[in-house]
Amino acid sequence: MVWTDLKNIELDGTTVVLRSALNVGVERIVHLDQTTHDGAPFTNDGHSLGLWDNGTLVVDTRNFRDHPIGNREGVPSGAQKHLVEYFELAADRTTLTYRFVLEDPEYLAAPFEGSAVWEHRPDLTYAAEECDLENARRYLENL
Repeated sequence: MVWTDLKNIELDGTTVVLRSALNVGVERIVHLDQTTHDGAPFTNDGHSLGLWDNGTLVVDTRNFRDHPIGNREGVPSGAQKHLVEYFELAADRTTLTYRFVLEDPEYLAAPFEGSAVWEHRPDLTYAAEECDLENARRYLENL
């Protein structure tokens, strides 16, 4: 979520759907109508629960699948990974502050925190681009 790319956020009464132009076809579903991760499958994106706290969307994500680069390139993640995110819209509704705290005791010595500010850009149209396999091959060859 901290990568600089176009984001798309859709809200309805029970979910928030987050999309990133860098992850074509991936939709993060934040469940506003659930209170537990019990029974949710373990996936690469985990299982996200959200609640509103004085206008800030607080998202708690657990149930991450073990992944060889789940915390960052070269840093795996494990099933104990826990992510808490905060999405706060500015009063003028032109920016959104995104903050997070990431814990993964299996691979991180301490919690990792970060933030970014997203600008509302109504002049741009969200259009995620499909992966170009030739570009992907070149990237992998140069790792």
